[in-house]
Amino acid sequence: MFSSKAIKKISTLLDSYYAPTNLGNKKNPLNELLYITISLRTTDPSLQRTYLKFKKVFPKWEDVYTARVNKIADVLKSAGLSNQKAHNLKQILKKIKQDWNMLSFRKLKTMDNVLMEDYLLTLPGIGLKSARCIMMYSFAREVFPVDSHCFRIIKRLGWIPAHSGYSKNIQNYIQDFTPRKLRYKLHVNLIQHGRCICFPYRPRCNVCFLKRYCKHYKSR
Repeated sequence: MFSSKAIKKISTLLDSYYAPTNLGNKKNPLNELLYITISLRTTDPSLQRTYLKFKKVFPKWEDVYTARVNKIADVLKSAGLSNQKAHNLKQILKKIKQDWNMLSFRKLKTMDNVLMEDYLLTLPGIGLKSARCIMMYSFAREVFPVDSHCFRIIKRLGWIPAHSGYSKNIQNYIQDFTPRKLRYKLHVNLIQHGRCICFPYRPRCNVCFLKRYCKHYKSR
């Protein structure tokens, strides 16, 4: 299970191995929302190409707001699930415009974490991980988005039970037990570790510098 000592130890090891990065995430919260929406079930190279293409075709958010869904979907096609993503983006912009009378998240800045998260969760296609990514990368809030890499590695380390499901309760549990000052870099470094070494299938345990702390490795 979680302990502050274990978290700090793993965070220090990850810090010594991986360079600081924002993983391509965006300071502008609407751009971050777009980036996260595109990232759903796609590869990183496809994500980057599709994002750049989208911003070239739609340089302003007003252009997306007035565009037809099928045109938005066509631009998103290379990242997969284009119809679903286009529909969600269109509905999100309609809701923002209706709620704030502007295509901006500017008014979220004054909200505390609870209110901001609650609002973001009302947006179509935005779940808890996505909401916390927007909060962390674009608003510098000390939250912990639990993406698939974080969840997999935390489970393998034995910080949560092996049978744990990816529920809101378990995501809150992970966030609550992660020291606030470590949340950003631990999130980013666990993703890097999941992409480089701790794969879902056939992880590279032979070169993993965390294996002495990993219950999954010790149980093999």
